[in-house]
Amino acid sequence: MSSRNKKRYLHEGWLNKWTNFIGSWRKRYFMLDHGCLKYSVEKDGLIKESFILSQCTMRLCSDDPVRLDIDVLGRGVVCLRTDTPAEKQKWYVAFKKAQKILLQAYQKKVLTPSGVYSVEGLPSAYSKDDAATTEKATPSSENTRVVVPYVEDPPEDGAEKSVDVSELFVKTSFGQEPQTPLNCILTNASCFDEITTKIIAELRDTLTGESLKKIETLSLIAKEHHSSLQQLYLEEVRCRKELEQSLFRVTRRNMKLEQQEQKRDNEHTTRLAELQMHVSEKSHAITADSDSSDSAYCGHLEDEFFECEDFVQRTHSNSLDLEGVPNREALSDIVRDPEPGVDNRSTMEETSQPAEKEPKQQALAIQRRTRLPRPRTELKVSIWSILKDLIGKDLARISMPICLNEPTTALQRDCEVFEYCHLLDTAAKQSDSIDRMAYVTLFSITPYASAVGRTYKPFNPMLGETFELTHRGFNFMAEQVGHHPPICAFHCHNDNFESYGSTNAMVKLTGKSVEVSIIGPFIINLFVNESKERYSLQRCYVVVHNIIIGKIWIETVGTAILRNVTSGEFAVVQYLRKGWFDKEIHKVRALVYDKYGTPHYYISGKWSDVVYMERLRTGGRRRSTKLLLPDGRLDYDKSFYKNEEDAWDAFVNEIDWEKLNIIPGTRREMWRPNTRPLHHEHYYGFGNLAMELNEISPDYDPQKGAHMPPTDSRFRPDLRAYEEGDMDRAVKEKHRLEEMQREAAKKRIDGEASYKPRWFSKHLDPETNAPSWHFTGDYWQKKAEGTIAEGIPDIFS
Repeated sequence: MSSRNKKRYLHEGWLNKWTNFIGSWRKRYFMLDHGCLKYSVEKDGLIKESFILSQCTMRLCSDDPVRLDIDVLGRGVVCLRTDTPAEKQKWYVAFKKAQKILLQAYQKKVLTPSGVYSVEGLPSAYSKDDAATTEKATPSSENTRVVVPYVEDPPEDGAEKSVDVSELFVKTSFGQEPQTPLNCILTNASCFDEITTKIIAELRDTLTGESLKKIETLSLIAKEHHSSLQQLYLEEVRCRKELEQSLFRVTRRNMKLEQQEQKRDNEHTTRLAELQMHVSEKSHAITADSDSSDSAYCGHLEDEFFECEDFVQRTHSNSLDLEGVPNREALSDIVRDPEPGVDNRSTMEETSQPAEKEPKQQALAIQRRTRLPRPRTELKVSIWSILKDLIGKDLARISMPICLNEPTTALQRDCEVFEYCHLLDTAAKQSDSIDRMAYVTLFSITPYASAVGRTYKPFNPMLGETFELTHRGFNFMAEQVGHHPPICAFHCHNDNFESYGSTNAMVKLTGKSVEVSIIGPFIINLFVNESKERYSLQRCYVVVHNIIIGKIWIETVGTAILRNVTSGEFAVVQYLRKGWFDKEIHKVRALVYDKYGTPHYYISGKWSDVVYMERLRTGGRRRSTKLLLPDGRLDYDKSFYKNEEDAWDAFVNEIDWEKLNIIPGTRREMWRPNTRPLHHEHYYGFGNLAMELNEISPDYDPQKGAHMPPTDSRFRPDLRAYEEGDMDRAVKEKHRLEEMQREAAKKRIDGEASYKPRWFSKHLDPETNAPSWHFTGDYWQKKAEGTIAEGIPDIFS
């Protein structure tokens, strides 16, 4: 949007506002004006609530460097948090400045009580007759005007200024920035009290005798009137709070009843699954684990609000069914024009691979596992007692109880991004760059499908920990290159593409949900005609809803801009948030543009189920210049937009998704997620690739001749014990490794500045001028030579 049309405020920006026990901290856009503080849910959105500064008192919380509270008269305390201490100080200074400006206005301007009703300048011999004369001369109408002297700068001709009394009080809440009528009543009462107080104070200095007694009586009546209004207002506020609490208790009770009913419904299915597993493979017989030692795994947990077994079982109650999906081949005739007279400029070659077809590189003698050694261990613990002190904090940097983990590491989760890399193989074989951009866009949607049904966090990798995978048609290698903050650098390649980047997971608990955002570059290079075509991808954040109450479900939210830095094509991908009355979830839509900003393909569907693509007509006026600069940044008018982000926002907001010029008959199914293994819900919701990540198969087993570094995640003892169901050993090993890492950090005087990763080096990206991690290539060379383990310390022992 254009910044020239924006209203200017003393200070504005995003703050985290405490909503309630259910909503917890939520991002809100606050605007500080001369007379009030207001906020909206979105920037430039409708005003949600506003507070008059004269009724506000700001307090700084000394025990929290980023928190500040605003005490609003009659409305309670508004709790706010900033992102940094410096931002907190800026808001405090701006708030005090706004209040000072308001105070000066009250003292000087005519519309202040002392100016509007000032009796200064009247003759000292003011009597009852004069008062009666004045009373008769005052018109009795709606727009009563009071003649007063102008105190600040009196006119030379002695003229007096009139003020419209009808404008002093709010008569309707309509158009008052959604204030309730109750709030307007309190505002009027406060204004009336201030006005009468000042008038009576001035009259005491000028009147005597009976007039003064009547004025004193009027003062008492006015105070009682204001006090009664204030008491009634506070009583109404208390009633509303009691109603909200009552509604919350009813909701919680209903949720518990639903959980109990669902648990009973699942008992038969669970017993049948256990029986089938026992018959098919005796070695995987399920034995009941005693819950008597649960406290050893998660500490002393109080306030049991909710059992951990329900926490995961509810994850699988969504209406989505990801099983039973047949193999699909990409349909290349999507770009063929079914209508005469339409530009049939490009065709996509029929080079797509079946979604579930195993790569040729997979060793035929190795049978990959489809289940873990043991199902997930059920631990009856209080989730709320664990998470209640972590609201607003980054969970990725905090040592969590092991019962909240799944048996993978963050390095292994990065590898899952390339489960559907056959789309990149197909993209590299397309002859037209717009078709390659379309397939890269499809690939960018696929990684989120693995998150459905998985509500546990991976283990935090140790500094220097690595992971490799080579049996899925690509060579993937990742290393933990930073610990504060935790940064994973990765590199993946095959004959058709290479990809590299880094991930810094930010996991925040907001109260009833967990928000996961991945920060870091994500680059893909396609090998096209013996040259590289560079793509830059963006990630959106994932939200896990109802972790305390209700059915757990996951959604991806946000807008991603994908760019072909080499030739200039780009795509806009939107992951839509579920509305209150929407029946469908996980909806995604995208447009693929050529370098001049003309859309060619429309992508839609569900990122957890199926994705379709349709072709668009490309007629009409076209730009003569590229939208992207050679470095991939948007070419925008710097005098019109603050920054590139605002320019992209304006571009996306101008898209009319309802009026796309779609060519009829071109809708084709392009992708479905792979079928998950049988009984995957008992194994943390893992898919086939996730089941294989931590498996020490012969091609990754040093005891069977495989060349592997001792730092690989597969050899991590706490992860191995946790996967095998040995909770006691897993807890002890996890604690031991964490202490080892703390001791190693203490020995580094300059922190991580002197630490150098083994397989990655830090450089400045020549195009974005941002720091990035480059793969040195030594890993695969030393692995081929059989010297990969030489000189590598065993960080797990």
